[in-house]
Amino acid sequence: MVISLLLGVPYTDHEFFQTITGKLMNMYTSPEEKAKASREFFGYMLELVARKEREPGDDLLSRVIREHVQTGELRRETAAMNGVILLNAGHETTANMIALGTVALLENPDLAAAILSNTATVGHIPSQAGFTTSFWICAGTLVVAFATALLLPARGRDS
Repeated sequence: MVISLLLGVPYTDHEFFQTITGKLMNMYTSPEEKAKASREFFGYMLELVARKEREPGDDLLSRVIREHVQTGELRRETAAMNGVILLNAGHETTANMIALGTVALLENPDLAAAILSNTATVGHIPSQAGFTTSFWICAGTLVVAFATALLLPARGRDS
């Protein structure tokens, strides 16, 4: 998880974050479960901020603490909440992009073949699932890929 490395979050805690973000992002998780998951996530990150104050590293969270918390510009709680937001967003974005890109290529085998044969350079793949995956290939290497979601009404949510 790249965002863990950037923030200085131990990768050994990956399973914890995957479980927590799964609860937070699942529309079927009860409000009580989401509140509990949020408290656990924030508590972990607050402890990590304290640990980084004692043992700073070469990472974004340590830098925020050194340059903004220790100067009084930010409170520890604010740094922890920023860590929660960045970690959650980074984890979910990466996991969803990989899944959406895979679905898009499975739905468009001709485009997948063109990418593999190095004949495609730029593409936009519309999906029946309600998103478009865009990509740019340079010298046979995927350089940029992103998905644009269409906001569709939730189907079957209340059933």
